[in-house]
Amino acid sequence: MDTIGKRLQFFLDAQKIKTPDFLMKTGISKTTIYRLLNEESGINSTNIARIIEHYPMLNITWLITGNGTYKNEVSTNNGFNEDAESYLTKNDADLKTKVRTILNNEVVLDAFIEILKRYDK
Repeated sequence: MDTIGKRLQFFLDAQKIKTPDFLMKTGISKTTIYRLLNEESGINSTNIARIIEHYPMLNITWLITGNGTYKNEVSTNNGFNEDAESYLTKNDADLKTKVRTILNNEVVLDAFIEILKRYDK
């Protein structure tokens, strides 16, 4: 699996997610996903953010680099700050998952910031 498109297709197949459902949930256009899956284009940070938001179980580092496994392995002690966690209630489980996903992918987010800085010039 050399490309992001191939890795994304693997994820969709492994999770039994149909492409139309993926498109509807993420808001990514049909043309964009077609070009990505057919290796005609790459993926931008906006679409990566949409994917992370709706599929927190996807290891975004794996999607971008191919390193690791396609699933996020969220441990009970992953560096998540206990004080920050105390502000979250049981009703905020979805938010907690998103925060953990972001913290687990901090290196990837730092890389995106650097990429965005280059394109901003």
